[in-house]
Amino acid sequence: ARWRLRDSGLDENRVQQASGEGLPFANNTFDYALSLQVLEHVRDPESFLREVYRVLIPGGRFYLACENYLAFREQHYRVPWLPLLPKPLGAAYLRAIGRKPEFLFEHVTYTTYPQVVVQAHRAGFRNETATPLVQRLTSPETIRSERKRTLARLFQKVPESGSLLRSVLHARNIFAVGIKLYLVKPR
Repeated sequence: ARWRLRDSGLDENRVQQASGEGLPFANNTFDYALSLQVLEHVRDPESFLREVYRVLIPGGRFYLACENYLAFREQHYRVPWLPLLPKPLGAAYLRAIGRKPEFLFEHVTYTTYPQVVVQAHRAGFRNETATPLVQRLTSPETIRSERKRTLARLFQKVPESGSLLRSVLHARNIFAVGIKLYLVKPR
């Protein structure tokens, strides 16, 4: 990162290295935070989420992408995997296929879609992952056929317009390989 900044003629000292569980920034500092494939590598994911929440301004947005260990694939090793496979069994499996398991033990914390959603909520975030799709699916402009109108009316009759649709959309992510969340710190 420093090299890229320097190469672009920018101040390389803008980059700070820190633990995600203890960010060296004041409260309410940033408008936007981005975490790509980091959460599964911190020791305490919930502390990391609380820290990101702390440094965001009210109304600040956070895009989070990480691995989902309820999936049937281990993305770091790019191998088939049983969901939440205990690490000693995972290490034996990796050795059996000629891979070194040290990375699994030293650098991976299992993260799951339901766990991350709950932890983000406990940290204070509002989850807006499905909001754009819910709005698009239930908007009059996109509802042309009778089937779509019926579906939209069903979702709109549920308390919190679209909450059933949100539940369905989130349920499809439970076993997905990756977790992608659009989070907002409420104003």
